[in-house]
Amino acid sequence: MEILRVSNIAGPTSAPFNTFTLFRSKVYRHENTTYLAYRRLEKTFKSELKRDAVDVIFNECNGSILKLTSFVFRWLRLNRLNKNKIIHAHQPGVGSISFLSASLLSFFSVPLVYTVHNSMSNFKGIKKVAVCVCFALSDRITFVSNDSFRSFESSLPQWVLRKSIVIQNGADIDRIRQSTLNHKKNTPDKTIVVSCIGRLAPQKNLSFLLEVVAKINKDFRLNIYGEGSDRDLLSGQISQLGLSEKVFLCGNLPKIELFQKIQDSDIYVSSAHYEGLPMGLIEALALDVPCLVSDISSHQEIKEYISCLELVENDIDQWVASLTRKIELSEIGESSIRIQLSSPYIEEYFSMSRMQKEYMKVYSNLLQTAE
Repeated sequence: MEILRVSNIAGPTSAPFNTFTLFRSKVYRHENTTYLAYRRLEKTFKSELKRDAVDVIFNECNGSILKLTSFVFRWLRLNRLNKNKIIHAHQPGVGSISFLSASLLSFFSVPLVYTVHNSMSNFKGIKKVAVCVCFALSDRITFVSNDSFRSFESSLPQWVLRKSIVIQNGADIDRIRQSTLNHKKNTPDKTIVVSCIGRLAPQKNLSFLLEVVAKINKDFRLNIYGEGSDRDLLSGQISQLGLSEKVFLCGNLPKIELFQKIQDSDIYVSSAHYEGLPMGLIEALALDVPCLVSDISSHQEIKEYISCLELVENDIDQWVASLTRKIELSEIGESSIRIQLSSPYIEEYFSMSRMQKEYMKVYSNLLQTAE
């Protein structure tokens, strides 16, 4: 099967897409796959794909719509005689352009798949128009969570709903296990480590989290992994609140190292305003790290399967009380022994293996219909 993945990738900020593609390059390694990225791909991401896949091609558009369109045309011409080809888009902007380009060359018939990674309220202005284009032109629409699907459901006509399904995000369990199997904790002191993964952007509500940390009179450190437009704003807030010895913006790390850092953590937190289906949280639960997260619908969806996940409303006092309690449990050692409370359920309900089997059914059905 030849598959073109079209996505706007900016290094590890596209965690669901990166996890998706790295898994396919390893498990479905004989696919002839082309990765078309609107922006430059991260070097470590490319090297991992090349290592695992038998035949992989990268096209980086460097922010050029003309290059994006040209690459789609070229790919279609090169594969005009191959019946086993699919275009799979993971971002509305490049997805709409790619789908429109493919439609112009309609005599090169190719099934189009579009994956929705967020809720409807998160698409505004031109992005909302792009989503509508993707919905109209795609042959199959997949949503990464029930929450994401429900947010669109009442607004979509029946002909769009008929081609829509939910395939929940999944964690690459084997990769997590291999990355952490022989890892020894690199925090010899008794300081409690709280970790958070996410783009430094308003969606993640990190400014609120810093206010919570400032009100907790406990000896712990908060490591925030990710990059984004709010770095300077958050750095200033950390200094203003006197948290320079307590909160650390750790930037982006290679995935293997990130798994190890999360495994070393005593607590994982997310105060996000909204999510698609958060990979960072799923991966922390796969490592049986105690988690405290905001009471939003995507987190509620995960809690339906994993009862030990603790949700708290985004209220300063409630967060201070809940996080203080988790820190105290860690201090007395109740959380130091990793009991497998969440990992078995992640493996059963939120594994990448399960997710990819569902995508293979989608691809196979579309290709059979196209014949």
